[in-house]
Amino acid sequence: MAVNTNPSFIKKGLLNWSPLLTTANTTKDGSTLTVASHLLFVTPAEGALLERVRMKARGTNVATLLRLFVTSSTSGDPSTAANNAMLEEWPLPATTLSETVNTLTIDVPVGILLPANYRVFACLATTVAAGWQATAIAGDYDAGA
Repeated sequence: MAVNTNPSFIKKGLLNWSPLLTTANTTKDGSTLTVASHLLFVTPAEGALLERVRMKARGTNVATLLRLFVTSSTSGDPSTAANNAMLEEWPLPATTLSETVNTLTIDVPVGILLPANYRVFACLATTVAAGWQATAIAGDYDAGA
């Protein structure tokens, strides 16, 4: 097996966020994902390191799970289960809106290099009232000189 002697370095930071997540998406294969409701991140032409996903509660919610899926390319239809892989499931606890205490923020570590034009989708396992905002924290990378 060949060894990579050129380390990868981040050239510039990338941020992207999903629409507000409120509705349950219970499929475990991603086949009910939609670009309009669940798209979190699209990797640029050089590919990207998806470092983490930051989840911010937007008010009072019941407990749920965050599910992250990757789809192999922008031409791959996420409603076809074979185009998707579940990257992560992460528990999100119940939250309560307050004007005197900060609303919960959770960082979900991902730490994977994704090829060009891959898409990452986010969804919740159960319907919540106020919703969660998902933000992808990433960087496009340079594979070395």
